[in-house]
Amino acid sequence: MHLCRFVLFFVAASASFAGFYAKWSFIDPDRFLNEPGMGQITFDKMMDGTASRPFVYRRLIPDIANTLNDRAPRLRRWLAQPLPQSGISRLMVLVNCPMTRDPRYAFRYGVVYLLTFLFVLAGLYAVSAVCRIAGASISSSLLVPVVVMLIFPYVTTHGGYFYDYPELFFMAAALAVCWRYGPAWTLPIVMLAAWNKESFPVFLPALYPFLSIRFTRLKAVLWNIGLIAATVPVCLWTHLRYHANSGGTVAVEWRHQLHWLATPRLWLIDREVTYAMLTPQAMTVLPMAVLALTVWIGWKYLPPVCRQHMLIAAAINLPLYLFLCNPGEMRNLSLLWMSFVFLAVFLLQSWERAPSAAA
Repeated sequence: MHLCRFVLFFVAASASFAGFYAKWSFIDPDRFLNEPGMGQITFDKMMDGTASRPFVYRRLIPDIANTLNDRAPRLRRWLAQPLPQSGISRLMVLVNCPMTRDPRYAFRYGVVYLLTFLFVLAGLYAVSAVCRIAGASISSSLLVPVVVMLIFPYVTTHGGYFYDYPELFFMAAALAVCWRYGPAWTLPIVMLAAWNKESFPVFLPALYPFLSIRFTRLKAVLWNIGLIAATVPVCLWTHLRYHANSGGTVAVEWRHQLHWLATPRLWLIDREVTYAMLTPQAMTVLPMAVLALTVWIGWKYLPPVCRQHMLIAAAINLPLYLFLCNPGEMRNLSLLWMSFVFLAVFLLQSWERAPSAAA
């Protein structure tokens, strides 16, 4: 069973990562340097810490790659050696792109490549754990993570970054551990998650319903505050490191949101290529109608704790999206990923029970 699950998750992770990487790579400078809004956040600038704020704050994977680059010279040299059969380096066998031909970034690019894929794979297991804790059947706990990961490249419309997959993993892991084992075990997860993306603390209030199952209301609130407080030193550390970079702590986008809403073409018929197929963008009318229908049908099947989580996440995410996020990009509704997982789980559970009920 464990081997079959690993094979399924590995194939799903490979497909999802391939769709994401073909679409965005890691904002490689050879592809995106001259793209509007992309030139200040390319891979080389993220690695060097010269990218604009707030993107430069997302440091978990870049810091790991930079540390290994400095402290593993033998591994770096071994990967750079050419293979006798082909004459290309061992690293380029893994990923062949202009960045892996640049000795300044080749090793770090390979590290980011592997780490991002591992987070995709780990994300499948974390989402599966959430499903099982929520009471899903074995089949649902296998299918839902695969569906989530295969959908993931579609929601990266105007940008996709190597910290997006870790964000999904940390959300699922924090929720699963908090629900199953309690908030004390969640502390290291939320600190790493804040290191990965400085906006993660705003997800933590959505854990309150799962804390309230275990504690009184007052203790649940205090634990929730404690989890948020644990991320403050990490966020301050990253902000102080890069306070002199261009950009700002947040990007205020409400004017662009109004322009997007006033331009029907953008939310009616805009298309893009994902998985080598031309499809409507995720925030155009048809996909949003499907999502709305899913929420409409699935809401009645959600248990109260999952409904509360969804309402809190939506109350936080929707205003932040309207004021601070790039318009037309569903990726910026990431606080609702776990809500989508719950909807998928309990809809599948209802369908699985339907034949027996009819009988």
